[in-house]
Amino acid sequence: VLVADDSQANRDVLVKYLSREGHEVVAVADGLAAIEAVFEQPFDVVLLDMIMPGMNGDEVLKAIKAEPRLRLLPVIMISALDALDSIVRCIEAGAEDYLPKPFNRVLLRARIGACLEKKRLREVELTYLKAVEKELTIARDVQRSILPKAFPAHHSLVGHGLMDPAREIGGDFYDFFALDDDRIAIAVGDVSGKGVPAAVCMAMVRTQLRATALFGLSPAECLYRLNEH
Repeated sequence: VLVADDSQANRDVLVKYLSREGHEVVAVADGLAAIEAVFEQPFDVVLLDMIMPGMNGDEVLKAIKAEPRLRLLPVIMISALDALDSIVRCIEAGAEDYLPKPFNRVLLRARIGACLEKKRLREVELTYLKAVEKELTIARDVQRSILPKAFPAHHSLVGHGLMDPAREIGGDFYDFFALDDDRIAIAVGDVSGKGVPAAVCMAMVRTQLRATALFGLSPAECLYRLNEH
């Protein structure tokens, strides 16, 4: 926990309370020192006084929230009860909560605990989203790998295909393949919907389409059997 307050007495009280709760605490006396601290080492939560020399708490808050890697760092503003207008502006600027002076130990424990739990849940969510993004990237690569990369060699035809899905993966597809020495099959498909379900349907349809078309059927008969399957 980072404590930024220009009052030595306030810092001592917060360090004592937080240390007794089992937190590791770093205390600084002004806004510039607070910015240097959060940029140099990771913190789980910041207690930030509104009025400090050099930079006020709202200026420090804006600097923290302007840095992408610190944007989710929970900040609790410290202020007297008669400065609620300033607290409201800070919460609108991204502060997580506020702590009134004089400090109440039960309230301090509750505010810190709530911020740490929110931070933990955000980290779980981000980890999950990164895992999903990784899996979608793999799925996109697999999907692209099953699309044809070269048009069948033919003396009078040349072709090229490109699929650019609206999301990471999509349900559209194209295909072209030789049926025999004289005929080339060309197919373009649009699966209803987007994302993983559409992509799975696309892979199934394309596989069935190839297997059915190679029997030498007409396009109408081919699509009829494909629909039956």
